[in-house]
Amino acid sequence: MLVNFKVKNFMAFSDWEDISFLANNRVKDHEKSLISINNLNLLPVKGIAGMNGAGKSSLIRAIFCYYTLQKFGSLALFNDTSMNVINYFMGEHEDSQNWWEGSNMLFTSNMFNDAAKNILFEVTFAIEDFFFVHFLELDADLNIINEKITIKKDIKDDGNWLTSLLSNKGTIFMFLKKISTTNIENFISKSVDIFKVSSVKVYEKIPAICKFLDNFIEQKMVFGQIMNSPNHFDRAKAQLKKYFSNSEMEKLITMIAKTADSKILSAHKNLTPSFRGKDNYEITLKLNNGEKTIAYKDLSVGTKKFVKIVMFAIYTVLEGGLFIGDELDMNLHPSLSKFIIDLFMNSEINKKYGQFLFTSHVPYSFDELRIDQIALLYNDDLKKNKLRELLELKKDLDVNLRSSIVFSKNYLSEVLGEHPKTADLSAIQEVLKNIERR
Repeated sequence: MLVNFKVKNFMAFSDWEDISFLANNRVKDHEKSLISINNLNLLPVKGIAGMNGAGKSSLIRAIFCYYTLQKFGSLALFNDTSMNVINYFMGEHEDSQNWWEGSNMLFTSNMFNDAAKNILFEVTFAIEDFFFVHFLELDADLNIINEKITIKKDIKDDGNWLTSLLSNKGTIFMFLKKISTTNIENFISKSVDIFKVSSVKVYEKIPAICKFLDNFIEQKMVFGQIMNSPNHFDRAKAQLKKYFSNSEMEKLITMIAKTADSKILSAHKNLTPSFRGKDNYEITLKLNNGEKTIAYKDLSVGTKKFVKIVMFAIYTVLEGGLFIGDELDMNLHPSLSKFIIDLFMNSEINKKYGQFLFTSHVPYSFDELRIDQIALLYNDDLKKNKLRELLELKKDLDVNLRSSIVFSKNYLSEVLGEHPKTADLSAIQEVLKNIERR
């Protein structure tokens, strides 16, 4: 499980900024929803609020960058094999090439906040009975020039940093990716001296770390809006096939779609697949003049988005892992956003400890969260993008730290004390008048 993600000098962030899933024990709301692991309570949901340009997408993209390093071992390899990446993320789709050319998924020097400094990552996971901390440093050529790992029994312990074998200038593939694709036992047996530290035999944990990361990155880290491809519906169905038969899948899609659109009566798999071999679904609607059948692709944008996100969310609560959604509320009614959050907050449903990280402009999405589940992105007095826990910014709250402050009512005035500048309509009016005079 993800405990903490820290990044520095990435896009909007010049300083170390971090997002934590650690629960504050003083907060008493929704205690049954918390995830207990290694004597710690972790949060199943973390929401990030912020204005345009505050850095929400920068954070999501930073996590995606770390994910890519884990998946491919190299950002350069990711960039050089673009069509393979398309197939991996999207499958074969008629819009793949156009989508790729118009996307910002390729990693370039533009992602450095300061081109003269390196990008730093520090990520903490809870694995079995210990905590694993992974440090990476990227240079301007997108090479990993430093990588460290440490193991902690106690999250508060400073631990012992362990420099990997691949901490040389110009390294491309990161250490953990390399040993996870080789014979780990042989690799470790030849490198015992390197892996010995004073308190923990780190090398004994390396197999568990590699197994966890391979599984977590490959199967259990799902991005939502950052890869808003037209093929997400097919990917979601493919992931859930291990749990649902065709008839059960029809019932599931019907149930989800009806939650978003009450006119929907049923969803049925079309026996004739598309020319790409993908499953087609037909939707039956109840209208004033009777029933009408349409293709799934002709549903509203919001309904389709809701169906896809809920299917990914269901997969995450069934498997465990981390589901990430940028701009959760885009095209969705607030009640539908709440439905998705509730899936993860319900301990009877979320038995495999799935986690959900989302960003949003809409404050209503945060009203029923614990106060330690909310983080804020804003610009400080120096115009730097800062990421802070709401708990840090609201130290004057009631001692019980209840989250019933109704975040949406306090968001603009109390929490940030700022909001986007209202457009100067008189200036716009003058521009339009100049056009009329021509």
